[in-house]
Amino acid sequence: PRGEIADYASKQWSGLLSSYYHARWKLFLDTLLIAINTGSEFNEVHLESQMHSFETSWQKNKEKLPSKAQGNTLEIVKELRHKYLQLIEQTAGDSIYAQDLPLVHAPGADISSGHK
Repeated sequence: PRGEIADYASKQWSGLLSSYYHARWKLFLDTLLIAINTGSEFNEVHLESQMHSFETSWQKNKEKLPSKAQGNTLEIVKELRHKYLQLIEQTAGDSIYAQDLPLVHAPGADISSGHK
């Protein structure tokens, strides 16, 4: 395959974010910055070639990735919430809490009546 269905089953397991997705985002952003800084068109063909080379190399890499979570998940979530909540609320409008969102009925999705 040549990556026709990119990220079809993406996961956030183990070291994927740091060893795989971070590197791919860096390739994309570097290519984008080149286009912006030089006033040229974004070279998608070149990016796809770089991505394919990187992905193939990454798949063949034998480096072991961590198999256990690192850090205290709850503390990390609290820290991130504290860090970004104000920005998210300003961007999202009045509220980002689910209880404040309008209830939308999806036909066939009413599980309370027992009917499908």
